[in-house]
Amino acid sequence: MIYSWAEKEETVEDLVGQTVKAYMRRTDSKYNRQFVRALGRVELVDIKAAARRLLPEFLSEKTTQTVIVCNPASIGSIVEDFKDLGIELKTYKSLEDTFLVDGTSFV
Repeated sequence: MIYSWAEKEETVEDLVGQTVKAYMRRTDSKYNRQFVRALGRVELVDIKAAARRLLPEFLSEKTTQTVIVCNPASIGSIVEDFKDLGIELKTYKSLEDTFLVDGTSFV
């Protein structure tokens, strides 16, 4: 997985392409590099802890979790579209601010 993300910036041409895409998505041009570094810091103990915390609710028939991942420019319209359907979404500025990191339940 790390290689497939790092490969996106393997050449100067690829790097320029990623920069243009980041600009069009209104995201940070360093996102891919930061993501790869973050992935590299994950250890098996982290994965096991996250699985113990998240899988019971994920596999439960009594709870529902919806996660939408999109570029920042689309967040407003997606939240409004769901609101029109009667579904209130909570937004987060970064993954570090979510229920996935803090260990709390989100139901």
